[in-house]
Amino acid sequence: MIMLVVDDDRLNLKVAEELLHTLYPDCRVLLCQNPLEVTALLEANEVDILFLDIIMPQRSGMDVLDDIRSDTRFNDMPIIMLTSMSDMEHFSACFDRGANDYVLKPIQTVEFQARLKAAVQTRGHMKLIREMYRQVKVQNADLRKLNAQIKDARFHMEQQEKLASIGELAAGIAHEITNPIGIVSSNMDTLQVFFQRIRDVLATHGNLLDQLMHEPGLEPPLKAEIERIRGMEQTTRIPFILSELDPMIDDTRNGIQRVTEIVQTLRNFTGTGQEDD
Repeated sequence: MIMLVVDDDRLNLKVAEELLHTLYPDCRVLLCQNPLEVTALLEANEVDILFLDIIMPQRSGMDVLDDIRSDTRFNDMPIIMLTSMSDMEHFSACFDRGANDYVLKPIQTVEFQARLKAAVQTRGHMKLIREMYRQVKVQNADLRKLNAQIKDARFHMEQQEKLASIGELAAGIAHEITNPIGIVSSNMDTLQVFFQRIRDVLATHGNLLDQLMHEPGLEPPLKAEIERIRGMEQTTRIPFILSELDPMIDDTRNGIQRVTEIVQTLRNFTGTGQEDD
């Protein structure tokens, strides 16, 4: 514990120092005769209790008291005023400006001991409160950190649940698409064969009609029927349709392949690569 005694009278300083060492042998006592040096001493040392004389040259103890209490760093430091004045007006002024207690001069051992004991207890309580406040701040910081971790974990759990739901949906979609797309692909193979057969038959019929048209002695009714059939071919755009069948089949196969790739992507997303039943 560090105690600072400020008094312009060297004798008073010595008396206070001896009493302090007698009552608290382990304490460190700082003595100051110049009130202008008080602030520097407070900044350089973690003073626990300050004894401050009121009547001093250069600067009064009341002015020094005002300076100290205007600095929040020293809010919880007890200040005991040293005074030879006993009127209540001076005591009231000291308390109004932030003093915690007073000791009358010349210093009496019993009074000094009692007031010092109260100041030491006050200082101890203030330190305890400050330490508790520090611990509360640390605990609050830990709680905020833990709360952030819980929120982060909850967020990731929710994302995992969403991904799992999406995965199940994707797996279901992949399964539902696979079967019909397989049917479409198989039917396209069959249609291509059928279209080729129809094309061959139509080509044979066309060749036969061309041969008949050039036969000598072709009867007019038959010639008219052949011309009617050729007219129907042009009207229904059979040649154009036959020329478009292969590109249409190729486009359809490309579409089927694209859908198949999408289904495989869904399977990879869900973590399954096996074939559907």
